[in-house]
Amino acid sequence: MRKFLLISTILCLMAAPITATSLFIDPAPLAQVDDATITIAIEGRSVVVSGAQGKDLQVISLTGKILETYHIESPNQRVNLNLTKGCYILKVDKVVRKVSIQ
Repeated sequence: MRKFLLISTILCLMAAPITATSLFIDPAPLAQVDDATITIAIEGRSVVVSGAQGKDLQVISLTGKILETYHIESPNQRVNLNLTKGCYILKVDKVVRKVSIQ
């Protein structure tokens, strides 16, 4: 039985095409991400957004409906949310955070 398994394994390996793939990851796309400096922090019913001057903060329900949109005018801005208790998604550009309002 062992001899059969060994022979069948060898035959399968011989029949399989050998391909080579590159494991090199180009760091250039990672360096182009400019949203890494944007932070979203929850403090009670307020949100502090840093590094997003000139961009919009979207408050989205879990069903995907955009509830509110706030324009961020300063480098470090506090936004008071008038939301009921629950889970929401906050999005600024490509930075997305799921938050729970208590």
